[in-house]
Amino acid sequence: MKKMASKRIPTSIWILIFVLFFGVSAIIVLLLQTNGHTNISNSSAEVKNTQSISCDSVKVSYPFFEYDNSKRKELIINIITKDSELESISLRYILYYDTAKQAIDSENINHVAISKNFVDDSLEYDSFRSKYSRANDSLQYSIYADKDEINTVSSKYFLLDGLPINKLTEKNLTENFNKKGLDCVTRNL
Repeated sequence: MKKMASKRIPTSIWILIFVLFFGVSAIIVLLLQTNGHTNISNSSAEVKNTQSISCDSVKVSYPFFEYDNSKRKELIINIITKDSELESISLRYILYYDTAKQAIDSENINHVAISKNFVDDSLEYDSFRSKYSRANDSLQYSIYADKDEINTVSSKYFLLDGLPINKLTEKNLTENFNKKGLDCVTRNL
């Protein structure tokens, strides 16, 4: 009877497995220690502190709407800041009515009113990406602008009137909206 030759794994394979095992282990330990954070050292890259400010109210009316026979309303302003300076801003105004007809009337009358204000200020008909959305008995109006679109004319449509355009800081923005009756919350992004 012939003895079966035992199949031995060559030493070089064992060394390769050993090196790969410890290499993968070292990478896992490094990832766990950094907790997913990347540290930049000796680099000219700027680290920006980005925050979100959300301000809202169920009492404050949007001053450019002419038809507001709503039973309930909600004004929401969302702001993104980088290093405490305004980057972008959006405004949503939601009106809730007793009937769908009131919501339709509101859209028609307020769309004309807003557009007239835009034209009077030498702006385009539906500036700031204006959107009107109706759902049964509600109307939602929304606008959005990047920081370079905010100036002395456009600022009033985002309720920034009275603030110096070159000082649209997180602190000034929050104080402005608090004075106007909105509650603001700031979050780090």
